[in-house]
Amino acid sequence: MAALIAQKRTMNILLASGSPYRKRLLERLNLKFHQASPNLDETPEPGESARALSIRLSREKAIEQLANCSGKPVVFHTGLCVLNTATNQHQLTCVDYTVWFRKLSSTQIATYIDAESPLDCAGSFKCERLGITLFEKMAGDDPDSLVGLPLITLTTMLMNEGVYPLGR
Repeated sequence: MAALIAQKRTMNILLASGSPYRKRLLERLNLKFHQASPNLDETPEPGESARALSIRLSREKAIEQLANCSGKPVVFHTGLCVLNTATNQHQLTCVDYTVWFRKLSSTQIATYIDAESPLDCAGSFKCERLGITLFEKMAGDDPDSLVGLPLITLTTMLMNEGVYPLGR
């Protein structure tokens, strides 16, 4: 989930994510911003059983994750929050993006991981590079949501708060 905190008066924007990919995406809007990584705990969620926790954490392992996605459509959900600290109002949304994975062999997965080193990415792939070869097709309203920061949606939210990347 990416969180942006915008203060309308001084237009201080904080990207509350340590992701270098989200940082590069936000830089495309040519806005001044600060970046800070939230300190999130990975302990079990309320009511999450040991089995469910184990399954959730195991999904984060790259080779297993890509193998599980092989030959299937997968919907990625990207949460986005813009908080205006001057008004204490926030906008919150979740942007969905679907990719259809090709049927991948273990050799193809290993070759991809060796070539791209995508282990720091959600989903264990970088769609903007060789990772695009993992897919049969992609669909959604905001393709940057797949990288982790839906810029089309974010631009609309920023404009709602009086921040215009292109000026007025």
